[in-house]
Amino acid sequence: MSVNSVVIIGAGQSGGRAAALLRQEGFEGTITLIGAEEHPP
Repeated sequence: MSVNSVVIIGAGQSGGRAAALLRQEGFEGTITLIGAEEHPP
C-alpha cells in the first residue's frame, strides 16, 4: 500500500511540526492541515 496524501487535524504547532517532519523524511505527497487557528503554525 502506498500513501500519497495525509490529512493533519490541528494546524497549531504540533500539526505544523508533523507536516515539516513528513517533508524532512522525504514524503512527496499532498499534506492538508485542517484547523481553526487564526495564525499559521
